[in-house]
Amino acid sequence: MKSEIILSQTIIPAISKAQVNLLVKLHPERFKQQAKNPVDLRFVLDRSGSMDDRCADGNTKLEVLKKSLEELIDILKPNQDSIYIAAFDDNVLEVVPKQIVKNRNELKQKVNALVSGGSTKMSDALDLGIMAKKMDVHNVLTKIIIFTDGQVNVGNVAAEERRCHQLADEGRKRGISFSVFATGIDYNEMFLRKIAEFGGGGSYFMHVGQVGQVRAQLQDEIDLLRSIEDQNIEVEFIAEDGVILSDVLKTIPQQLDLKVDQKKAVKDSFPGLDIRGQSYLMKLEVPPAPEGDFQLGVIKLAWIDTAGRKLTDDLRVVVQRTGDEAQVSKLNPTVLKTVYNSAAVRATTMNNIDLATKLFKTAGNDKMVTQLETLGTATKTGNEEAGRTLRTIVTTSAHKDDDSETD
Repeated sequence: MKSEIILSQTIIPAISKAQVNLLVKLHPERFKQQAKNPVDLRFVLDRSGSMDDRCADGNTKLEVLKKSLEELIDILKPNQDSIYIAAFDDNVLEVVPKQIVKNRNELKQKVNALVSGGSTKMSDALDLGIMAKKMDVHNVLTKIIIFTDGQVNVGNVAAEERRCHQLADEGRKRGISFSVFATGIDYNEMFLRKIAEFGGGGSYFMHVGQVGQVRAQLQDEIDLLRSIEDQNIEVEFIAEDGVILSDVLKTIPQQLDLKVDQKKAVKDSFPGLDIRGQSYLMKLEVPPAPEGDFQLGVIKLAWIDTAGRKLTDDLRVVVQRTGDEAQVSKLNPTVLKTVYNSAAVRATTMNNIDLATKLFKTAGNDKMVTQLETLGTATKTGNEEAGRTLRTIVTTSAHKDDDSETD
């Protein structure tokens, strides 16, 4: 695994406080030309009564979801990959117990037999998916796929949502990432997005206008999982005394905020580093200090390579302090673009379309400006479907051109 540290400024004033943005990029050392890793897919699926609602093609949402699952089963490798499927309404049903894929047709028959039920309670099914025994196979990558079209509505809703978030955090600790899909306009977007945040690196939330989009998205993702070499990635940044870590987010595969511990440290972990890499943007408040080198903090990395070796690397993050204003470095264009794009994404998630458009224009992100122009008007007039589609596009695609310079 290769790492790259980019500072918004490498030389800052000595006599005054300063704000420094730190961009940390992780890249795979190499990438497999042939997909080999086994995958461990665990599905947690909504089968509540609303899944009987009809899609545009006349089929119910549950029928389309089952068809998508059957197509995904066809691309799983017998005697190599494993699968688990739990479905939930107000109870939980184990549709396919945890097993190595052997007879695809038998698995598809079990999926096809799934019928809709009653209300919506996710946590028990999520618990079973996370706790299912992991394959005792080298290089296996585990992914939990959640699909829902509604809000949890059984018992104490706040307690149920809190338990789901706790379970996602437990999954992260176990080396599991999450793909969270939702359709329609009746679900709690913030609740589902938080599952992805607690799920750590490699996790994301996605609104899908059509249930069938799930299959295409997951097929691409399975290909990425199979090709991963560096696994069990752990990332930690610890700020030096006096330096305040005020904000941290990750950008791949989706921009999501990370929790900062006492304005001092942040940790993230994820099962593997695919060809997209990973990026973190951190905002640091730096106190005045004498001229010379000044350490902002340290980045601690740990991972397992293809030979099964546990590797570590500690990276010191250092700037230079100067009393000469003429020597203060200009803002790095790559970091600056990432900052603007990040602010624009946050504005979009808050439905501030005008501010988001302005920020994306400043970043030179014409693709996102076009998306805002296409869907932004409908979003501002209260079209919730357009708003959820726009937020998914922006949070998952805004940073794809961060390495290009702003105008």
